[in-house]
Amino acid sequence: MAEENEDDVTIEDLDGILRRVPNWPDMFKLDKNMNAYRPTSACFTDKDGGKKLSVTLERPLLDGGGTHKDAIAIEPKFGLARIEAGFVRHNVVPAQKIQREPTGTDLYHALIIGEKDKRARKAMAKAAQLIITPEIT
Repeated sequence: MAEENEDDVTIEDLDGILRRVPNWPDMFKLDKNMNAYRPTSACFTDKDGGKKLSVTLERPLLDGGGTHKDAIAIEPKFGLARIEAGFVRHNVVPAQKIQREPTGTDLYHALIIGEKDKRARKAMAKAAQLIITPEIT
């Protein structure tokens, strides 16, 4: 794995970054302006207070013959949000870095690294597009 302060420049700014969206009430909401569901800032919180957010890289997933549904296969009731890598790098304050970190269950796994205060999480949530809506139970 690369050093934490390095950004993987092979992940292009227009590449999609996919984030699973749990089907829990505080993870997505109806945006009345768009008349569509969107992820909330809670979806862009680091696990256990760290500085790393788990995502899947869209381009290699699709190029490898996978689909967006494959990105949520381990949690089929979850949804999927997409945000561009360049937005995360250049429009979130503080700026974030992206690093590949394949896992045994996700060959296209990556991390978004950087401090994610309320302002940063909110910016990512507003820029993200919900491409699979979580199953509402």
